[in-house]
Amino acid sequence: MKKHSAPANITFANAAMVLLYWDIGWMILDRQERAGWGTRVIDRLAADLRDAFPDMKGFSPRNLKYMRAFPAAWPKRAIVQEALAQITWRHNVTRIEKLKAEAYPAKYPDIVSRCRETIPALYPAIVAGFQGPTP
Repeated sequence: MKKHSAPANITFANAAMVLLYWDIGWMILDRQERAGWGTRVIDRLAADLRDAFPDMKGFSPRNLKYMRAFPAAWPKRAIVQEALAQITWRHNVTRIEKLKAEAYPAKYPDIVSRCRETIPALYPAIVAGFQGPTP
């Protein structure tokens, strides 16, 4: 059996968590569309998850709202899998909070894949309309 380094294991676990959160967000969007607005889908889901998994963290109504915003901004799972899963959930939440999703979904994964930097370093480039490295 091939052994992996601790950083590789952490990267794999982070990517799996980010993809799980995207999948949960997609499910929330679908349920809200079918049930209609104002049906408290997120509050009910948070309570159900808390009851089913009392020792797990990360399923607060606030975090579930971020999960819902994630696939709303990037509806193509392939984009998330290729680029956005390479950065932490906290950095993805920071991106959701600080930037308008409509203005940058197509550019952001390309920027991340080119730069492999953190959100604080990328923020000025995203806002400036990153055109790639200067020759």
